[in-house]
Amino acid sequence: MEYPADPPVYTLNGYMFVIIGLYDWNEVVGGSDVTKSALQDSLSSFRKIIGFYDLGSLSSYDLSFMTLPYKKSGELRVPHYSP
Repeated sequence: MEYPADPPVYTLNGYMFVIIGLYDWNEVVGGSDVTKSALQDSLSSFRKIIGFYDLGSLSSYDLSFMTLPYKKSGELRVPHYSP
């Protein structure tokens, strides 16, 4: 996770940076079994979860709309950022 939250919100860009870091780690150590496995496992997980971030006409920053309590009410909150 990019930052701790309870419950976890699974920030998309944080996970993508982890994959880039694992790729770099794999390249630096010359493709050890450990680094290859970590990279492949992360890519496999990414392929499975990426669809959850697709909200149709936009993508979600995180999965808080699925993990936070207001999800139970069926309300979808789209975050907005202040300049």
